[in-house]
Amino acid sequence: YQRRVHGDVHGLCSDELKTTLEPGRSLLTARREREAQKQRAKKQKLDMEEDSEPKEASVEDKEVETYFSGSGNRSGWYELCGVVTHKGRDADGGHYVAWVKHKTDWLLFDDNHVDVVREEKVKEVYGGAADNHIAYLLFYRTRNLEGFVCGPQ
Repeated sequence: YQRRVHGDVHGLCSDELKTTLEPGRSLLTARREREAQKQRAKKQKLDMEEDSEPKEASVEDKEVETYFSGSGNRSGWYELCGVVTHKGRDADGGHYVAWVKHKTDWLLFDDNHVDVVREEKVKEVYGGAADNHIAYLLFYRTRNLEGFVCGPQ
C-alpha cells in the first residue's frame, strides 16, 4: 500500500498475461497522452477546436472503446477506492471506520458521521502507533477510460 492510491500490477504478472495486457496498456497510454497534449494546448491558449460543437470520435478513440467494452481489467492499472482502518491498542478495543472514494472525493464513515477528507489524509492511515488509524482492509478497482472512476458512483 505504501501511501499509493494508484497501482500497476503489470510487474507481478506472468509473461503470458503481460502479453495479453499490452494492447490495452498501449491504447490507454496513447489516449492519455493525447488528452494531456490537449490540456497543455488549452493552457497555452492555442487556437484549438471548441468543445461547443459535438465532435465525431476519432478512430483511436473508437478502437479504445471497442477494446475495453468487455468486462475485466485489460490494462493492469488499479485505483484505491476504499480502506477500513482500526484505531486502538488491540482488536478487542478501539474503533473501525471506512474511508471510501466517491467520484473524486474521499469520504470518512465514522459511525453515523460522514465527512469529506483530503486524499493526503487517506495516505496517512497505512499504519503507525497503536493510537493512530491502521489500514486493515484495502479495496481497489480497475481504472476506466476516462481516468479512475469505475464501479458504482
